[in-house]
Amino acid sequence: MAADDEGTEVLERFLFNTIPDGMAVLEPIEDPAGVLTDLRVLFVNPAFERITGLVGADVVGQPVRGLLPSLSSRWFEGYTRTLEDGLPTTIETFSADLGRHLRSTSFRLDPRRVGVVFVDISANKANEARLALQARRAQALLELPALSETLTEPEFLQRGLGLAEALTESTMGFIHLVHADHRTIELVAWTPGLIEAYPGLVVQSVLPLRAAGIWADALRLGKPLMVDDFSSVPAVALPDGHPEIARLLCAPTTEGGRPVMLAGVANRASAYDAEDAETLQLIMDTVWRVTERRRAERALRESEERLRVALEERKRNAEKQARLQANLAQADRLASMGRLAAGVAHEVNNPLSFVLYNLESLAEDLPAVAEAAERLQAALTARLGPDEQAPADFGRVQPAVFDDMVTRAREAVEGAQRIKQIVRSLATFSRVEQAEVGPVDLVAAIEHALAMAMNELRFRAQVSRALAPVPRVMATDGQLAQLFLNLLVNAAQSIGEGHAEDNLVQVRTWAEGDRVFAEVEDTGRGILPEDRTRIFDPFYTPAGGGETSGLGLSICRAIVHSCGGEISVTSRPGQGSCFRVELPRAEQAERNTWTPAPSAEPSERARGRVLVVDDEPGIRQLIARILRDEHDVEPAASGEEAMALIQASPDYDAIVCDLMMPQMSGMELHAWLQQTVPALAERVIFITGGTFTPGATDYLAQVRNARLEKPFARSALQEAVRREVAKARG
Repeated sequence: MAADDEGTEVLERFLFNTIPDGMAVLEPIEDPAGVLTDLRVLFVNPAFERITGLVGADVVGQPVRGLLPSLSSRWFEGYTRTLEDGLPTTIETFSADLGRHLRSTSFRLDPRRVGVVFVDISANKANEARLALQARRAQALLELPALSETLTEPEFLQRGLGLAEALTESTMGFIHLVHADHRTIELVAWTPGLIEAYPGLVVQSVLPLRAAGIWADALRLGKPLMVDDFSSVPAVALPDGHPEIARLLCAPTTEGGRPVMLAGVANRASAYDAEDAETLQLIMDTVWRVTERRRAERALRESEERLRVALEERKRNAEKQARLQANLAQADRLASMGRLAAGVAHEVNNPLSFVLYNLESLAEDLPAVAEAAERLQAALTARLGPDEQAPADFGRVQPAVFDDMVTRAREAVEGAQRIKQIVRSLATFSRVEQAEVGPVDLVAAIEHALAMAMNELRFRAQVSRALAPVPRVMATDGQLAQLFLNLLVNAAQSIGEGHAEDNLVQVRTWAEGDRVFAEVEDTGRGILPEDRTRIFDPFYTPAGGGETSGLGLSICRAIVHSCGGEISVTSRPGQGSCFRVELPRAEQAERNTWTPAPSAEPSERARGRVLVVDDEPGIRQLIARILRDEHDVEPAASGEEAMALIQASPDYDAIVCDLMMPQMSGMELHAWLQQTVPALAERVIFITGGTFTPGATDYLAQVRNARLEKPFARSALQEAVRREVAKARG
């Protein structure tokens, strides 16, 4: 064999054995008539053994059909097709034998051999499932208030229980209401068909709380309860004839610190976790709030009727009183929807804070690591000399590898920033915050959105740009980027994948007088006439069927209206749609922003003593990590713990405090400081994930303390603390 051939074979064998993906080489098995009946395994690499759990010695020489019964049929068909037509074939499927999701890509090596690359995509599938659950949970939370308008209270409670069962993948559930005496509970909803399926089941609808079984411990403890093995719990009390319970999750709902409702789900196939508990708590808390609102509205309507009769009898102020009551009811509905939207945003902001910080830190630190690796590599090369072979992993520390890692980290930061903008757009429904606006380059924002959406567009349509220079508009870069990203993704999703050369997405800009215009036009499936008036409603399902609109177009309308503009759509079913955005020029728009009171720049940085108060462990650790190089940081997990620390030693230079916390909120801690240590109260920095109560909004409007919104920039936190420490140190 020639030296070049030997070198090529050695290199191929090296690559085959060292790549992180699993690989196998197959050859056909034919019957005496020359008909292909199976494929035989010729080689597998170590990564194949690690990914599949199969031992190479047991696999080599075996037919494909007998390796993994749950996958063999699909694999054989795909690999046979590759052998016949020479085209690569990719298959994604779940292996029940391995308990993993696998992606295999086959390619023809020569007329008698097929190469296959295996990748374990279980983690990706788990993340997709987690994101899908979060989306379903958010949709359920947004739909519940609307459902209550068409259902009776028992029907609504039953529907809420059904949503909780579905979202936690449970097969059984119940709801108890706590009576006003807080000593007895009443069963008001349970899994449909449960009692009918078990004729011997004796259910006591009302019973004393003290006599309830372990499932009521959630009420007695005041927190969610998870029992993974129900049969192992002593003194299990179930009614006679009750079906077997394997796993149980219960969650209480409280109001004013008193328990008002208990909900439970049971018999999920796998163990319940904290996410299930959070899901059950969110759904049931919302069910209770909506139920209470309906009761209040019903009582209000009854009161209105009595008032109307009385006013009719006295013939005074009937029209004025009726209008007043209607306005109050409408305000209550809007307030409930606003709190719900801000609550969803608040739940996302906490984990997003440390995700964004860690990604930004990684993007900043990687270049220095790359430089160090390059220096070490050069030193190692010099030490090895020309005659000694480098280690197998030597190529993994090439500068190009680190450049790619830096690029990926920065792309991840960009993606997290997009999530941040989405959450802030969602918060506009609650009317809690006003984004600071300024003159923005519309064309630059559209170009940024096109770059982000290109992966969605390139496989569906050609993209045409007619982006003429236009005057700036009053908005924020994030708002406009999110607006046009949503419109571009909407255009892409209206066009099926494939045949991109036959479809077109056009983006245009122009100006007329004091108005600036932009259009996104597609050649997709279009919108039916009856859907056009409601296409901007949240989660609207078109009359013609298909996917719901989600929140994308609804957020687009909110962004455009917040900038003083208008958005409209024209469409021809089967031919495409055109969304037009009209915005005022920057000089024609009013600037409406809130700016905190300026504080003096410190002449030099002083090391201070800082108290960090947040009930979220990840946020406490994040803030401490950011500040500890410049200050002495002490953490507190609650307002009560912070109060005890301050009473023991009040000489803190600054306090970083979460606004919304259970038990004692940041507002209550601040109010206590104003009475006890007024100077320290002035140096409290509030952090918020979105204020979603009227009381919180009013409180922030009354105080002049610095505030940061999650997810906050590291530099913004550092600068805010430096200012407060400088004030404390004089």
